[in-house]
Amino acid sequence: MAITLVNRAKMSTSTTGTGTITLGSALTGFQTFDGAGVTNGQTVRYVIEDGGNFEIGSGAYTTSGTTLARGATESSNSDSAINLSGSATVFIAAVAADIFTNDGSRSLTTTGVITGGTVEATSDTAAGDNAAIGYTAAEGLILTGQGSTNDVTIKNDADADVLEIPTGTTNVNVAGNLGVGGTVDGRDVATDGSKLDGIESGATADQTAEQLLTAIKTVDGAGSGLDADTLDGLSEATFMRRSANSELDMNNNDIVGVDQIIHDGDTDTYIQFHAADQFRVVTGGTERFEVNNTNITMAATLQMSGHQIDMNNNDIIGVDQIFHEGDSNTYIQFHASDQFRVVTGGSERLEVNNSRTQIDNLLVTGTTTLSGTVTGAVSTTTGGVGTYAWLGGSSTSIRPNAGNSISGSSLRYAGTASTATYSDNTAARIGFSSPSTPSGTWRAMGGTGNVARYNATLYIRIS
Repeated sequence: MAITLVNRAKMSTSTTGTGTITLGSALTGFQTFDGAGVTNGQTVRYVIEDGGNFEIGSGAYTTSGTTLARGATESSNSDSAINLSGSATVFIAAVAADIFTNDGSRSLTTTGVITGGTVEATSDTAAGDNAAIGYTAAEGLILTGQGSTNDVTIKNDADADVLEIPTGTTNVNVAGNLGVGGTVDGRDVATDGSKLDGIESGATADQTAEQLLTAIKTVDGAGSGLDADTLDGLSEATFMRRSANSELDMNNNDIVGVDQIIHDGDTDTYIQFHAADQFRVVTGGTERFEVNNTNITMAATLQMSGHQIDMNNNDIIGVDQIFHEGDSNTYIQFHASDQFRVVTGGSERLEVNNSRTQIDNLLVTGTTTLSGTVTGAVSTTTGGVGTYAWLGGSSTSIRPNAGNSISGSSLRYAGTASTATYSDNTAARIGFSSPSTPSGTWRAMGGTGNVARYNATLYIRIS
């Protein structure tokens, strides 16, 4: 805060209390504050005397109303504002704080120019200094600054930049020419510079690329040291080439020493030569296919999408199921040792093992010729699977069509009745004397759906 000091300004005041002072008139032999040169809004150093009481401080002077604000820094009232009686005097004066004494421990702040002899710095500067001159025994003179563009700028008498150190860097920018009397990095710039000066006169730096290529071609050829048809003495037939469509043309040569051929951007999908005499295919980090000297191993499902596999009279080993394409519940399955089965719609239709061939339902549409003996195909047990029987329905709703499958619980065995007239609905047509119920499931071998329940129909037990 700037303090204004003027000469011989002393006035009376009739103000009481501790608030802002309203100034009266100048005392005999003194000036008013305004007359002494104090302008509106300036802060002055004041002294108030009121009988045996005093107050020293600083306050803003206002020409309107001629008032003075009070900011006590020292007083007879414990350094607080004194209670004015109404007959005090106020004057402007310099106090100890306004007088700089060079005792070696105080700082001098000014907005003007300090003119003198030599400025002798005795201590180091700090990183936060805006513009400081310092000294240490090791570093000597130190200049420290911080600006938005440069930390240090040295200018000439025309206020033009000569040397700059950009903010926060160790770079040095020199605006003009740099003259060096000695060497730079051990090199004599003056001597080396004269060599550089002589290059242009003997050089052809203005040659175009075409001219340079023509000159090089004059020495091209075997034995010249520059043979454009070879690289380190090797012809093009030795190298691989990449064709216009980004394919790698091996030019009928081998690739030796490759461990993996990896899918671009997918490091866990590759073909790998992981051991001698074998390779494998890996996708998603899991082996799917391996080939060695003795086997081709499939570690996942083989999908052919309508194509055929030609095994060239070789075996397929390790297969569990062969699926119908797009129909996962219809397949041939090697489900246990020494046997296989055929499944359609999720149900087993045919099973072959070491002891028998089991068929769920054999439909023969043509002639079947058996060249051997069929054993165990027909049960000798009455009502057993594969046996035939004359059966009738247990209710009027059982009217079979040929090929219908009906539960045995809805059927009755035909027997011998004491009466057998066609008009007798109680026992006639199949002779229900004491009918019994067969087990299992039966398939009708005849019938049109119109046969009354008491008409006997030939059935075969299918399960």
